[in-house]
Amino acid sequence: MLPMVGLAFNSDVAILRGMSQKTRDFLIRGLPVELANKVKIAAGLHGQSMQGYVQVLFTKHVKALEKQGVTLNLSKRIQKKTLKKVL
Repeated sequence: MLPMVGLAFNSDVAILRGMSQKTRDFLIRGLPVELANKVKIAAGLHGQSMQGYVQVLFTKHVKALEKQGVTLNLSKRIQKKTLKKVL
């Protein structure tokens, strides 16, 4: 596997697999084909599925934002309103 700066995929994936949280499907539309192909290749180079690879990337990015003090949690009241609009 090739090293990726700032990401430790093997240990991160082990942590993510141990998480017992509710999950949600996430569809990304309009992703350029060339970028999607590169991400697929990068996932393979790291011995990961696309799902695992992208999940680690998202987790690292969210943790970095939270470390900078960015609040990413919605209050339950806002979550209910948002869900009603989506549904």
